[in-house]
Amino acid sequence: MTAIKDENDVRNAIVKTALTYGVMLWRNNSGALRDARGKFVRFGLGNISKKANDEFKTSDLIGIGPDGTFWAIEVKKPDWKPGATAVKAQTEAAQQRFLDIVVSKGGVGFFASSVEQAVAEFDKRYPKKQRKIVRRVA
Repeated sequence: MTAIKDENDVRNAIVKTALTYGVMLWRNNSGALRDARGKFVRFGLGNISKKANDEFKTSDLIGIGPDGTFWAIEVKKPDWKPGATAVKAQTEAAQQRFLDIVVSKGGVGFFASSVEQAVAEFDKRYPKKQRKIVRRVA
């Protein structure tokens, strides 16, 4: 197995592992840029305005479990320290508000800086006897 060095490695390992639990996850890229015509374009789930994005930041991974449960996982680098700077604390608070909404509606939402943290959540929801393997459609 390849060593996990950064957030991208954590995210890829979680997506791959999720499939063994029947959880399908998709990367939710979010941001804003100017297109070729100079028009400002926002992209990503829920990123409809700066104000909305400052209040709620949707998770890196969005998905659905084999039982229809909505999943949201905010992926962090392996050595992540919550609130390391004021800006990061503000961003993480907006990410937590989104996760809180997901959980309040019956979904699963959490921060993960390792595949082991995600596995703990998968195991809580889908014990081994209930797992259903799914294949990712390319």
